[in-house]
Amino acid sequence: MRPQLFRNNTWDRRLGLALGAAAITWVWLVALPWLGGRPELREDLRWRAARGINAGAMYYTELEAMPDIAAHLDELHERHAEAFWRVSERSPEPPAERAR
Repeated sequence: MRPQLFRNNTWDRRLGLALGAAAITWVWLVALPWLGGRPELREDLRWRAARGINAGAMYYTELEAMPDIAAHLDELHERHAEAFWRVSERSPEPPAERAR
């Protein structure tokens, strides 16, 4: 039999809920920002942004294919740079911005 710390289980449940919420908050506000500041992850995010890849819109099934996709996009960009707007620093500006 477990020792009863409180008069009823309501307090146990509230304490468990509070601890769970605190753990989620810590992960969201401390651990994830710390990981996002790591040089390896920052470089990966820059690489994706330079190619116009929205990491939030990716499915896990696409991750293995990313090197092939990136190589294909680079090849297309070299052949048809005018078809891609702001994919990378080499890209031409869209027609609307060229007229300014």
